Formats: sequence, structure tokens, C-alpha cells
Amino acid sequence: MKKKVERMLKAAFEAPQPVRKKEFVKRFSNSYTRIGNFEFMLIQASYIRKWFWLISFFILAAALVGAFGLKKDVLWVISSLLPFAALAAVAENVRSVTYNMAELEMTSRFSLKSVVLARMGIIGAAHFFLLCLLLPLGKRYSTLPFGETVVYMMLPYLAGIVSGLWVTRKLRGREAVYACTGLAVMISGGNFIMTSTTCFFYEHAYFQRCLLVLVVLIVWLVRECRESIAGTEELA
Repeated sequence: MKKKVERMLKAAFEAPQPVRKKEFVKRFSNSYTRIGNFEFMLIQASYIRKWFWLISFFILAAALVGAFGLKKDVLWVISSLLPFAALAAVAENVRSVTYNMAELEMTSRFSLKSVVLARMGIIGAAHFFLLCLLLPLGKRYSTLPFGETVVYMMLPYLAGIVSGLWVTRKLRGREAVYACTGLAVMISGGNFIMTSTTCFFYEHAYFQRCLLVLVVLIVWLVRECRESIAGTEELA
């Protein structure tokens, strides 16, 4: 009796043989268009929100006005604004998780890991270009050597990036964005206070200490990027 029921269930729920399967697959493969890496990067760049580019443009405009219009040492102004560029980068990188779209992106043509890697690459390239433009502006009226200018400009930016990535791994949704915003304000305000007062941190005698902090932040950044990529594999 049991075997008879099993045969009946199998007959009732067994999928029928596909009809004209080869013709269907051939028609689908002919309509499939391949996308190169460069085109894929352009598509992902078009999805990055405008406010990310606006923040970068605002920081560059402030540096240009200070360096050429006011003829002032704007290194410390630039370094205090860069945490907000880091905030925009982190918020854009985790936008899928923030708006609960990660599962939908996992069902798309490209894997979530490739999308995250492309987004990281585009944001990193954009900010690298921005920093290359800001460095000569920060050095224009500064009395510091070029190496110290690079370190003092990168410290607040990297601090905002690594702390934001760490927070987004611990928190989910809009709470992570709010926490990253608070961290950016704290880092920017702390940097402004240290540079506008007689703080020992940015003195020439303590440059090696700042350089050590920069190395630690770079190592931490690499670790957080690896953890973020590993997180997409766990979701998959």
C-alpha cells in the first residue's frame, strides 16, 4: 500500500519532459549579450548617488577658495572636511544592506561580491583622484614638508573610513548610517580642535607617532575591506 501511494505521488508531482528545450536554450543564448569589465564598472558608477559626488566637489571647492581666493593655509580645513568624504564612501558602499536590498542583488545577473568590489574600486579611485587634487592645494601655503602634509591629510580620512566600515559590520540598517555620521562629526571636530590649539599631536617632533598611527589605520582598512567582502560571501 505504501509503495503504491509513493508511485501515485511520484506520478502526480513528477515534472513533465521539457518540450523543444534545445531550441529555447539556443534562442536564449543568442539574445544574451556579454558585458566587459569596463562596461560593468560604468554601469555600477551610474548607480552611485549624486550626493557622493557633491560632497567631493564641495571639499575641492572649499580648498580652491581657500588656497587661491583667500590665500590661506587650508591644510587643516581640508583634513577636517575629509571625514565627511569618508562617511559618503562608507554609506555608499553599504547601501544595499542599509535599504535591505542585498537579497535582491544576489538574484541579479552579477554576484553581490562583484558588485561590492566594483563599488569599492570606483569609490576608491574617485577619492584617490580627489586626494591627488587636494594635496597641492593643502601644501600651497603650508610650511610643512610634503610628507607631513600627506600624513596629516590622510589621518582623519582613514579614521573615518575604518571606523565607518567597522560600525557597518556591527550594525545594520539606518542605525549604522547614523552612527557613522556621529563618528564623522567627532573625528572632524577632534581634528579641528587639535589643529586650532597647541596640541602636541600635530607637532613636528611627534611626526613619527602620527606616521605609526597612519600605518595602523592602513592595516585596519585592509582588514575591514576583507571582512566586508567576506560578509557578502556569507550572505550568498
